[in-house]
Amino acid sequence: MRAVAGVVLALAACVAADEPVLSAGPTLTSCMDVLDRQFDQQACSFDGVCTWSDAEPNGQACCTYFAVCAEGRLLVEPMCGTGDPGMCAACPAGTEPVMSGGCATCTCAPPSQCDGTTDGCDPTEVCYRGQVCAQDCAPGQLECCANVCALPGCAEPAPLGCRMDCPMELGCAQCMGTACTCTAGVWSCTPVCSDVVGPCFLP
Repeated sequence: MRAVAGVVLALAACVAADEPVLSAGPTLTSCMDVLDRQFDQQACSFDGVCTWSDAEPNGQACCTYFAVCAEGRLLVEPMCGTGDPGMCAACPAGTEPVMSGGCATCTCAPPSQCDGTTDGCDPTEVCYRGQVCAQDCAPGQLECCANVCALPGCAEPAPLGCRMDCPMELGCAQCMGTACTCTAGVWSCTPVCSDVVGPCFLP
């Protein structure tokens, strides 16, 4: 949180009071508008800080971007590091890092089955947004969560990767939901032993 506050202060300090505001392009009024900006100093009118992650074209580094609207002008500051998931603790067997903007995060979950932008599900199924998502995942985004292909009728988000009660025969203290299906409007998942479970609730 201190790092974010420092970035915001640094961005705000870059604005001179007598500097003209660039007017090309539409005025950005939300973080969703910022993602579709035409350039980094576009005219804007919104409060708060926008953040998102993205991978560099060479795939060697992942960047987190911070954007604020200061005196009517958009200011964007990247913070980049290596995209090597080895910087995080290794994900347990059966799980993998949740992706965000093409970058591997430290959040682990069973592999996502769909992202809402490709034909990952059968024609009779829908792509349910999962409960286990990257930390900077915005509401409504699917590509940064562990999602599930399942029949229609269940409540979102899907409980893939969430904590479950462990059957005695498994002999472990903590279990994670895998292979989630939707039957008659009710989620059913297979518990497996796991030291990593998502901070979520079962719908």
